[in-house]
Amino acid sequence: MKKSYLIILILISAAIFLAFAKKTEAADDHIVINEIYPNPETGEIEWIELFNSTALDFSLDNYSVEDGTHIPKVLAGYSILAGQYLVLEKGADFSFGLNILAIFWS
Repeated sequence: MKKSYLIILILISAAIFLAFAKKTEAADDHIVINEIYPNPETGEIEWIELFNSTALDFSLDNYSVEDGTHIPKVLAGYSILAGQYLVLEKGADFSFGLNILAIFWS
């Protein structure tokens, strides 16, 4: 009887491990906001860092970024190489202040 419970416990543990491993794997397959610098020291600029965790180059043509002003900055023409970072800087890539940030898929 104890042997049956042990086998069942091992099977349940393996199922939980595999379910978690699949979720972790899927989470590595997208563009992420890696870092935001919203409140710079005097003389520095605000910026947003994006990371492409996929194995493919990724176009941001269908993305935009905004700070809650409802005037999004469309990222057409921007792309991120596979496994690389892209830093968007205030002044060069967007004009609003980083008080509330959202990236939208359009």
